[in-house]
Amino acid sequence: NVRYYISAGYDNQQGTLLTTSYLRYSMKSNVEVDISKKLTAGINLDYSYSIAHQISLGINSVLINAVRMPPTVPVYNPDGTLAGPSALGEADGQNPVGYASRSNTKGVTGRTLPNIYAVYKLLDGLQFKTNFSADLINADNKSFSPTFQEGIVGNSVASLNQTASHNTNLAWDNTITYDKTFKNH
Repeated sequence: NVRYYISAGYDNQQGTLLTTSYLRYSMKSNVEVDISKKLTAGINLDYSYSIAHQISLGINSVLINAVRMPPTVPVYNPDGTLAGPSALGEADGQNPVGYASRSNTKGVTGRTLPNIYAVYKLLDGLQFKTNFSADLINADNKSFSPTFQEGIVGNSVASLNQTASHNTNLAWDNTITYDKTFKNH
């Protein structure tokens, strides 16, 4: 006797802030087999792959810059370039539209969750189960800050920050279960 399940998912969201988005593909499959009257085995596999385009949420975020920019500073100059504060004391933030459009932060994550198990019925109501599972995560993040000049605010040195992480978590569980119903008194 064989039981199986397969599903796939797709999620594509545009963020509420300029240049932000989230894309995810996912897959799940389960197979369980009755090898004999006493032995059942199965495997489950979940996988997801996601891409996130984000904007910094720290002290110099697009939201903080929007608050720090006075309403007298336009978004664009008459020539169509991005505007910024024109004098010291007018503002100390970046043009929030410029900040969002320059934002180039991308996170890519692949995650795999495999699980394999077997259940053996030792006696009536008594069974042994062994279960091996893993959580495998690979993540790559990249953030690029280009040079720009908006009024008196600018960045004269471009920078790139890139990180990669690879995490593996393993678990092996063995359990004995006794399930018996006695008459009610």
